[in-house]
Amino acid sequence: MRAPFFIFSDGEIVRNQNTVLFIENSGKKKRLPVEMIGEIFLFGNVDISKNLIVYLSRKGILLHFFDFNEFYLGTYYPMEFNSSGKTLIKQVQVFLDEQKRLMLAKKFVLGISLNVLAVLKYYNRRGKDTLPYIEQIERLTRQIVSIKSHNDLLALEGKIWECYYKSFETIIDNKDFAFDYRSRRPPHNPLNAMISFGNMLLYSYVLSEIYKTHLDPRIGYLHSPMDKKLTLHLDIAEIFKPIIPHRVIFTLVNKGIIKREHFKKVDGGVYLNKQGLILFSKQFDHKMNEVLLDNGKNQFLTYRSIIRKEILKLEKHILGISEYIPYISRW
Repeated sequence: MRAPFFIFSDGEIVRNQNTVLFIENSGKKKRLPVEMIGEIFLFGNVDISKNLIVYLSRKGILLHFFDFNEFYLGTYYPMEFNSSGKTLIKQVQVFLDEQKRLMLAKKFVLGISLNVLAVLKYYNRRGKDTLPYIEQIERLTRQIVSIKSHNDLLALEGKIWECYYKSFETIIDNKDFAFDYRSRRPPHNPLNAMISFGNMLLYSYVLSEIYKTHLDPRIGYLHSPMDKKLTLHLDIAEIFKPIIPHRVIFTLVNKGIIKREHFKKVDGGVYLNKQGLILFSKQFDHKMNEVLLDNGKNQFLTYRSIIRKEILKLEKHILGISEYIPYISRW
């Protein structure tokens, strides 16, 4: 599986015969191994040309763009070579059927809740007093099956996340990384900055994997496509937030890898600085390539492979081949 490539400096990406070079403004050059790259994450102010985009398109390489404060701007991907009219029609039919859409959305929320519980129980076994949060989320989880409307399901999901986020200070136990409350645009402290950045990285990874299937990323079931242009990757990413970006945060903070010095204040918000972005992205990519035993099968997979498999499971559900069951972490 081809790997991601991160660019944090300002400069220019140019095609050099049958390869690609990144030239920093300082003049430093770095060759990009295009045959080994699946996507490029652009955080710096980088110039690109049409000639380069044509070349990257032929290689099937995606470009993810972020602004100066790490917010995701968008993705360039090659023309929809994997698109399928049959699958698109099925996706729309499931969305328009209120009961089918609600059933699928419930599965996503169940996946969120069970993976949240897996994280909390993991740290409880390691001496962190997360039992009050476990008990509360277990009570909320039991309510999922009886939910009758999409709005009520979203409200329940919000309660699950709210309770879970309160546990962060227990898991981290570091006054420099107090949670307080969830804030997004802008994040008001380092912990919220990492949550937002980790989520955006995860969204980009999931979106890349969706583009490799026949599914259309514009049609989601938990998140409404009426509110956003792309929503399916948000649905799938929710399941993996507790076990990928949040575990990355706990590792970085509890091991002292990331510190207050790796953040900056801009326009009333707090964001990772360049060194912080590098540290976080490196740990995130390491997590994505972590090898673990797939649930119930004698098969070792990376998290990236598991996400790809999750999307294929969803596609089979939409096509009526097999019922979708969300991935649940086992530790």
